[in-house]
Amino acid sequence: MKRKRALYDQTGCVDDADLHGEVSQNLQEYFRTIYKKVTEADIEEFEANYRGSDSEANDLKDLYQKYKGNLSRLFCSMISSDPTLDSHRFNDILDEAIAAGSSAASCIFNSKVLGINGI
Repeated sequence: MKRKRALYDQTGCVDDADLHGEVSQNLQEYFRTIYKKVTEADIEEFEANYRGSDSEANDLKDLYQKYKGNLSRLFCSMISSDPTLDSHRFNDILDEAIAAGSSAASCIFNSKVLGINGI
């Protein structure tokens, strides 16, 4: 026990092997009293509120900058996004941001937009 305490004092970590069985069950029960279980309806409600929101537009612009216009990578990171449903909508949001000067155009984005618009 002293060895474990010394390890904890040095590292701030506990041995994960101790977190099983009844201890694990007690932790699950404890966290369930603090946080409600997320249901499919909760996720659908979140998606409905998120889609078209300022938060979504800000996240989109941040990911556009992070991935330098690479929409494939952007769609992998964007919450509740589907390339077949959101490409045109995202294109419009990003075009507005670029026109307003809040985002810089990228070669990758421009070539993807040409493909989306069928040019």
